[in-house]
Amino acid sequence: MIKDCPKCGLVNPPDAQRCDCGYDFATRTVKPSYLEPKDLESMQSPTPTEWVICILLPVIGLFLGFRARRQGRPGAGRTMLRVSGVMCIVGLAVRLLIQLAH
Repeated sequence: MIKDCPKCGLVNPPDAQRCDCGYDFATRTVKPSYLEPKDLESMQSPTPTEWVICILLPVIGLFLGFRARRQGRPGAGRTMLRVSGVMCIVGLAVRLLIQLAH
């Protein structure tokens, strides 16, 4: 059975004794991570590319939704606007949950 780390949420293999973040599954304590500081930081911070994708995709969807509605395709426009709105909300919620977990 896979192990989800209660500290960082990382999925670990069944035989893992420690998570990359330093959580020890046997003692249920947090020990210093064996990863380098630069590796730990890259696990916690989104890359600039991830930020651009997370921001641009919903904006593109909103733009296409409004454009479809103006072209007389209200069904397509509504669908795109709903999907883009949900993507924005889910993205913000996931980011908030990640911040609260740390």
